[in-house]
Amino acid sequence: MARRNVDQSCKSNLHVSNMVKCYIKMFTFVAFILFSKLALSNCEVTTDDMRKYRDEVKEMFYHGYNNYLEHAFPYDELRPLTCDGFDTWGSYSLTLVDSLDTLAVLGNYTEFRRVAELLLYHLDFEEDINVSVFETNIRVVGGLLSAHLLSKKAQIPVGPEWPCKGPLLTMAKEIATKLLPTFDTLSGMPYGTINLVHGVPQGETAVTCTSGVGTFIVEFGTLSRLTGEPIFEETALKALQALWKCRSGIGLVGNHINVLTKKWTALDSGIGGGIDSYLEYLVKGSLLLGNQELMDMFREYEEAVKTYNKRDDWYMWVNMKKGQVSLPVFQSLDAYWPGLQSLIGDVDPAMKTLHNFHQVWKQIGFTPSSIISPTVSLWMDEKATLYDQVMLCPVSMTTSGIKHYISPSAASGKLFSFYQMIEGVVFKWLRQWTCDLRITELIESVMYLYQATRDPFLLEVGRDIMTSIQVSARTPCGYASMKDSRHHTKDNRMESFFLSETTKYLYLLFDPDNFLHANGSEGTLVSSPHRKCILDAGGYIFNTEAHPIDISAIDCCQRGNEMRSMENLLNNINQKEARLKWLERYIAELYPNVEKEELTRRHNCTSQPFSAKLSILGEMFPDWET
Repeated sequence: MARRNVDQSCKSNLHVSNMVKCYIKMFTFVAFILFSKLALSNCEVTTDDMRKYRDEVKEMFYHGYNNYLEHAFPYDELRPLTCDGFDTWGSYSLTLVDSLDTLAVLGNYTEFRRVAELLLYHLDFEEDINVSVFETNIRVVGGLLSAHLLSKKAQIPVGPEWPCKGPLLTMAKEIATKLLPTFDTLSGMPYGTINLVHGVPQGETAVTCTSGVGTFIVEFGTLSRLTGEPIFEETALKALQALWKCRSGIGLVGNHINVLTKKWTALDSGIGGGIDSYLEYLVKGSLLLGNQELMDMFREYEEAVKTYNKRDDWYMWVNMKKGQVSLPVFQSLDAYWPGLQSLIGDVDPAMKTLHNFHQVWKQIGFTPSSIISPTVSLWMDEKATLYDQVMLCPVSMTTSGIKHYISPSAASGKLFSFYQMIEGVVFKWLRQWTCDLRITELIESVMYLYQATRDPFLLEVGRDIMTSIQVSARTPCGYASMKDSRHHTKDNRMESFFLSETTKYLYLLFDPDNFLHANGSEGTLVSSPHRKCILDAGGYIFNTEAHPIDISAIDCCQRGNEMRSMENLLNNINQKEARLKWLERYIAELYPNVEKEELTRRHNCTSQPFSAKLSILGEMFPDWET
């Protein structure tokens, strides 16, 4: 989810002839999108259509993947215009790590096994290099953990102690251990950079974005539960708790914070870049680990967001202390929010928000890095002197970009580009940065909401997004971002998340029977060293880089007898009384202060809605009552 930077943009002294060309290109492209929508919106999406879309997404993945292997490996990423590679986040062969679990999602277990063996041989975490703590965690640690949990399904021989042990798990633990020294601060919040040999670099800045502090609990929690070493989960939880204590009097957090002084250096608060995956991990960490404290944090923050940030189903940037609008913009990174809402059962408001985001997409063909809400456009009239110019230009999408958080505050040292909709025209206010446009978060939300609603309209949205990627981003050597949105000139980069997130979420949208969508009616009984447990039953949690974690694996490696044998549960699963009895006892042991009658009411379900796949606690999902 989140965090890309912007390159240089439209020049300020644009000639009239170029403006005319700009108009023509914009309206031609918008006409293509609108015509496609009108022509196809009334068509029923059939089973054959779904298969065709899956095949096209699969071809998209392999077009990028094979070109990376041929032209860029062992570098981190592919340059799709020059057909070569370069290192970005740490010389990890990052695209290969990020792509591994996508191979499993596509059913290519032969290539999964080959790549897993290649990574075990190739990856070296002892190089004298500085790496991003945030990116290394979500991409490398997350990717290795996911691959470890998919190993048995991919028919990799595993030992009797799996999933509690395994070479990919050992590698994930090794690199996560390298990240731990960054948390050695008085606040418990981490620095943003680590040298794999020497630790935190001398002179490293203490300022990091909120997501750089709060996006570890999914990976570190999984690692602790599988290895039995609590330090990782405890470290991530301490950072989250420290960040929570720094919220303002009205319940909001800022965009950047000094991890030594605990002082906010950017007071802009919202749901988008710099904060997004922090909010995402409060929810996903709670669901994955059964931690009610994290869900309580999110619910309280959500109320503050509704009070200060929400305007007519749009979410704006506000001052974290006063609640006043600081930037009335929509970012492409905001588009993860409807998907997150669907996970906690708030499907109706999620659909309303997604509809707004989709209207932006229909207007310009893609989700822009930011767009100003029409209801507050007058605010910009007073701020126009902050920018060099206003110009009309066509907008294209990008499938890549640098995964930095772009703060609307000058504290980040980067300018913030955004867009304003006035009577159906897209304006861009900027100085020197090109358009950084993303689509992954929108696809993610569409996939989640289709699972929750089965609304065929969402399949049409996914199909049109897929078409726009093919039209604008495809090159002979892969898929490229846009360097200049006015002329649709491509940038020479295919970031790894295109194969990890974009193609994966698209494929899952068109593959409702994929094993990641399992409904709990089936599973695989596994005997770990500590107990028997059921895997592959559904309810996977995706980290912010779309690496799936099997939620049912979390308890496999926990010592103790607080749960009945999963085998006994399987034997009695069709007996309502036995099922309720097990649920009551299990939850009563975890939450002894909850009344028995309340437990029975919450879990007396004949069928589970989408959101219930991820929950033990009924109160997380107010719609989970039958």
